[in-house]
Amino acid sequence: MAEEAFGKTVKQLKQERTSANGAFTKQANYLSKAADGLVKHELQEEFNKPSSLARCVSDANEDYRAGLLADTEAGTEKGEEVKLDMHQQAELEKTIGECDARLGDIREAVQSNLWPRYGEEELYSAIEKAEEACERAQASPITAINRDGFELQLRGEERLIHEAIANLKDWEKWIPHDQTAHLKGRLKDQRTFGSNLEGRRAEFLTAQRIAEEKRRGSEPQLMAVPQPVPQAMDGLGACLLQDGHPIAYTSRALTEPERNYTQIERELLAIVSAVRKFHQHAYGVRVDVQSDHKPLENILKKPLDTALSRLQRMLLQLQKYDLNVLYKPGKELLIADKVPRGTEH
Repeated sequence: MAEEAFGKTVKQLKQERTSANGAFTKQANYLSKAADGLVKHELQEEFNKPSSLARCVSDANEDYRAGLLADTEAGTEKGEEVKLDMHQQAELEKTIGECDARLGDIREAVQSNLWPRYGEEELYSAIEKAEEACERAQASPITAINRDGFELQLRGEERLIHEAIANLKDWEKWIPHDQTAHLKGRLKDQRTFGSNLEGRRAEFLTAQRIAEEKRRGSEPQLMAVPQPVPQAMDGLGACLLQDGHPIAYTSRALTEPERNYTQIERELLAIVSAVRKFHQHAYGVRVDVQSDHKPLENILKKPLDTALSRLQRMLLQLQKYDLNVLYKPGKELLIADKVPRGTEH
C-alpha cells in the first residue's frame, strides 16, 4: 500500500502533484506575459523559478507513480508482474509531457528576449575582440626590440580568448541552434590561432639572440692608461672604445697617498677608476681591458688571498665586473697619449 510505503495515500500523492503543477503553471503564465518587460538579470532569475518548479512536478509525478504501483502490488498475487493500467500510464506521461512542453515554450520566450537584446552583442563582441588581438599579435614585426611588446599582446590575446570562452559558457543555453556551430567554430579557430602565436615566441627569441650576439660582438673595450713612474705626471686616465673607436674619456688626479703607491698598485687603481666611471657600460657584460702593464694579466687570475692587502681591496671592488685584462705593449696603445690626465678630482 502507498500509505505504508510513503506515509501518504495515493489521493494525497496526487494532490501534491496537482499543487506542484499549479505552482509551475502560475509561474509559467507570469513569465510568458512579463518576459518582454524584464531586463537581463530578471529574465535569468525568473527562468530559474519555473525550471525549479518543473523539477518539483517531475518528482511529485514519480512519487504518484510509485504510490500507484504500491497499491497495485497490494492487490496482485505473489509472483505476478506489477504494472499500471494503460489509463494510469497515459495520465502520468501526459502530466510530465505537458510540463516539459510548457517549460520549452517559456525557454523560447526568454531566449527571444535575452539573446537578441543582450547575449548576441556580448558574445560576438567578445569573440571579435579576441580575433582583433590575434591579428595585431600576428602582424607584430619579428625584431628583438618588439619582443616585450609581443609578449604583452600575447597575454592580452590569451586573456580575451578566455573571456570569450567564459562568455560562450554563460550564454550557451540561450544561443539559437543555427548559430551555435558558427560561434563555437570561431572560438575553436581562435584557440588554434593562439597556439600558433605561442610558436612565434621562438622567432622573437631567435631575433633577440641574434641581436644580443651582434651587440656583444661590438661590446665596449675599456683601455686603462695608468700614470707612468716619472713624477712629471700625477694622474690616471682611461678611454672607452667600441669597434676600435674611442667614445668616451675619463681622467683624474692622484691623491697624495695614491702618489706613494707602487707601480702595480697604480696600474690596478687605473682599472678600478675606469670601471667606476664607465659602470653603466662595464656592468653585466664582458669587457676587455687593455693595459701596457703585463703583470696585471696574472694578478687578476690569481687567488685573492695571495695578493697584498691594498691590492686585495682594489680586486674586491672589481669582483662584480667581468673583466678580461689584455696586455698590449705601450707602443701599440697609440691612444694613451691622447688621454687627459689629472683633470678630474
